[in-house]
Amino acid sequence: MMENCVVNCNSNPLLDTIRRTIEERNLLTARSRVKYVSALRKACMNNTMNSLAARIEKLKSKVIQELISSEKTYLKQIGWVVTEFKLTLEVHSALNRKDMDILFGNIELIKTLNEELYKELKLNQANISEAFKKFAPMLKIYSAYARNYQQAMETLKSVSMNNPTAASIIIEKEEIVKTKLSALLITPIQRIPRYKLLLEQLVSFTKKDEPNIEIQASLETINEVAQHMNEMVRSFENSQKILEIQKYFKKKLKLEMVQPGRMLIKNGIVLKPPKNHRRYLILFNDQIYLCKMKSGTKIKLYSPVVVPLRKCVVNLNGNTVMIHWQGETPVIFTLSDSEELAEWHLVIAETIKNLKRRVATLRKESSNGRPMKLRKENHQNHDSPGKLKRSLNISSCLDEIVEFLSPKRKRKTAV
Repeated sequence: MMENCVVNCNSNPLLDTIRRTIEERNLLTARSRVKYVSALRKACMNNTMNSLAARIEKLKSKVIQELISSEKTYLKQIGWVVTEFKLTLEVHSALNRKDMDILFGNIELIKTLNEELYKELKLNQANISEAFKKFAPMLKIYSAYARNYQQAMETLKSVSMNNPTAASIIIEKEEIVKTKLSALLITPIQRIPRYKLLLEQLVSFTKKDEPNIEIQASLETINEVAQHMNEMVRSFENSQKILEIQKYFKKKLKLEMVQPGRMLIKNGIVLKPPKNHRRYLILFNDQIYLCKMKSGTKIKLYSPVVVPLRKCVVNLNGNTVMIHWQGETPVIFTLSDSEELAEWHLVIAETIKNLKRRVATLRKESSNGRPMKLRKENHQNHDSPGKLKRSLNISSCLDEIVEFLSPKRKRKTAV
C-alpha cells in the first residue's frame, strides 16, 4: 500500500505541471528547483498517507461497530431460544428432561456469558481487545454445544413428528419470533467463525503501536476454540458412525466399540480366500475387526475376530493382504478390485504406523522411572462434577466461568 502511494505522488498531474512550469520559465536556480520540487513531493506523500490512515481508521471503526451490532442481534436470537421456546416447553412440561437437555444443551450458560461480553464491548469500544482478552478463553464452552448440535437437530425432528403438544408450542413460537427454531439453534455454531472473521479484519487494520494489537492474542484463542469445536463435532460424528456399525451385531455380544479416543478409519466388505466368503472388515485407530456375515440384503455380523493393531504387521502379497500378529493365525483377505485392495493395505499400514508413534510418544513422556499416580478425581463416582465435566468434554475453565457468571456469588472487590 505504501508503494502505491509513492507511485501516485511521483505521477501526480499537479506536481508535474508545477515542475514543468518552473523549468520552462527558468524561475529558480537548479538547486532551488530540486529543493522546491522535493518539498512538493513530500507534501503530496504526507497528504496521501493522512488520507490512507483516515480511511483505514474508518474501516476499523466499521468492523468494531459490526462486531457490537451483530453481538446485539445474536443475543436477541439466543434470548428467544431461552425465553420463548425453552421456558415455555418447561412450563407446559411438553418434553422430558432428557429431550430438553439434548435440544437446548448449555445455551443458557452461553447466553449469560455473551451478555457479559456484550457489556464489556460496549463499555470500551476504543480497545475491544480487553474484552476478548478477558472472555475469549471462556468461549470454549461452545465446544460442548457444538458436540451436541447434530443430536439436537435429530431430537427436534423427532419431537415435531411424534409429540403434538411440543410441536404445537414450537410452531406457535416460531410464528411470534418469525424464525424457525432450527435456524436459531444453529446461531451459536456460526458465532465463533463470525468472531474469527471480524477479528482477522480488525488485525489487518491495526498498527503495531496501537492498543488493539493485543487482539492478535484473542484471535489465536478464537482459532483454538474453533478448532476445538470442529474436533468435538468430528468426535461426535465418529461415535455415531461406530454406534451404527455396532447395531450390525446382536445385542447379546455386548460389544463396547465406542471408547475414548477411538476413531473409525475405514469399514467395508472384503473376501476371505480361498473360497472368497464375504467378511466385514472394521478398521479403528487401535483395533481391527474381521467379522462373518449372514446372508441377506441387510448387514448382520457375528463371530468377530478382534486384533490389536499395535502388535500387527501388514503385507500385500499379490492380490492378498495379510495381517500378522503375535504368532497367531494371520488375518487374510482379498478383493476383486486391485486398486481398492491396495488402498486397504495402505490405510492399515498407515494406521499401524500412527498408533506405534503415539504409543512411543506416551512411553517417552512417562519414562521417568516412577509409577504413574492416579488423580484423586479418578476415584470419584460417576455423578461427581469432575467426572461429569470429563464425560461432556467441557474445558477445565468451566469452574472459572460459572464462578464469574454466577449471580448468587458476591465477587471480591479490591481493598
